Amino acid sequence: MLTLAWPSAWAYDFEVESTTVGQGYQLRWFRRGQDVFLNRRRLSQSLRLHVWNILEPSGEPADDRREAPFELYFTSSMRLDHDFGEVTQGDVAYGAGSQREVEPARDVVPELDNSHLALDVLHAYLGARGILGFLDLELGRSLVVDSLDWFSFDGARARVRTPWHLSFDGLLGLVVRERGPASSPTHEPDGSSSAECAEFDEIRGTWVASRECAQRDELMPTIGVGIETDGWRWASARLFYRRTVSPTVEGLYPDSGDQAPDWGVNEEHLSAMVRGHLADGRASPWMAARWNFLLAQLDEAHAGLRLAAAEHALTAEYSYSFPSFEGDSIFNVFSIEPYHDVRLSYDIWPGRGAWRSHARAFVRRFENTDLQALEAGELQDESDTSKGVAAGVQFRGFKGRARASLFYETGHGGVRAGGDASTWFRPGERLELEGRISVIHFDEDLREELQGTSLGLQGGGRWILTDGVALHLILEENVSRLSPGQFRVVGILDLAFQPEI
Repeated sequence: MLTLAWPSAWAYDFEVESTTVGQGYQLRWFRRGQDVFLNRRRLSQSLRLHVWNILEPSGEPADDRREAPFELYFTSSMRLDHDFGEVTQGDVAYGAGSQREVEPARDVVPELDNSHLALDVLHAYLGARGILGFLDLELGRSLVVDSLDWFSFDGARARVRTPWHLSFDGLLGLVVRERGPASSPTHEPDGSSSAECAEFDEIRGTWVASRECAQRDELMPTIGVGIETDGWRWASARLFYRRTVSPTVEGLYPDSGDQAPDWGVNEEHLSAMVRGHLADGRASPWMAARWNFLLAQLDEAHAGLRLAAAEHALTAEYSYSFPSFEGDSIFNVFSIEPYHDVRLSYDIWPGRGAWRSHARAFVRRFENTDLQALEAGELQDESDTSKGVAAGVQFRGFKGRARASLFYETGHGGVRAGGDASTWFRPGERLELEGRISVIHFDEDLREELQGTSLGLQGGGRWILTDGVALHLILEENVSRLSPGQFRVVGILDLAFQPEI
């Protein structure tokens, strides 16, 4: 990490951060009937620039300095990711005999393009706070994390504060898609990031595979409006609506009778959130829910209550989720039943000292989606459940810390049981060491071959070469019956300078 900060004598301040990460590891590859280990050699370079106090006057004496009319700032983060290994740069052979074929790996697995000279701008926007005392603005690429919503868009966002402890906000722009310029694949809307595409063949009257995903190249305008409490000490609440649309690609969908619309709705949500801060923080209830207009039903809901007294805390949570995807995704056809999750947690921190411990328990209920496929006389439960427990302890000392945990899960999906232990220790001022060991037993209930025990080992450390320069090195190995070895090496060079100018 490289950090530069300009002296306060100038009219603005800025900071530049740079992180270089190198990784080497193996992946087990099953596609096209193969079972081989492929090497990956990844290099990730991140660069972040932050500028603030842009309008701050300079040059005047401190006692006669004018104030800026409002705060103006700029923030950005970008990343270059490239894989030098055979997974991305090599060829893949599949088939046998006369059917044997050899193709570039990125043609067989188009997702690998995300690791080939991939430049991603995660966010980059110019912002202003306090215009006329009540208006905030952002212009550029923003990452939005809202009540039960997460997305990135290019455009504008505004927030208006009122004297009645309420604020209003709105956004307008284009959703960031994987095919867009300098766009991260992690920002693609849910359900549309797979590389397997299809188009409708009017002559055959059926869907056929296509190497091109034309619908993903279309622009996806989005608009959102919200209202939120502002300055309430005992509670906070928010209501937010967002709608996203895109034009329909010609020839992609059945349209013999002009039934394909010119535009379609990709996302349309209304979400609400309420959180309380009661009894000086000793009681914290919360509730959030989202209505999906495409499905005409509730698709996400969370509720919970945390009670704290002295060194004890008890938390009860409930979650409801109906898997949903953006309107162009075929996964909406296969997602027709929700699941419910109830959790109870207990935490204790004796005397707020070096020791802490916790215990967790959960029950998750899955609704059955196969009842219509039953034959006459065949019986099948309408739902299934999974459940589990976990417990852990941690210690934090002056020169180190350690933690250990155990867990057990059973029911729908099979059995998972195991534990892990980790430690961090500083033997000297410039050296830090860490290690971790984990053991997990798994037994899948639908596929008998997916059972075994895995052992994971991790070790590494950080060496502070000099002030502002540190080297991180992490070695990791995972072994099981299904995977004889998954060795990984991660190296990070950390630079943090604040030069005197």
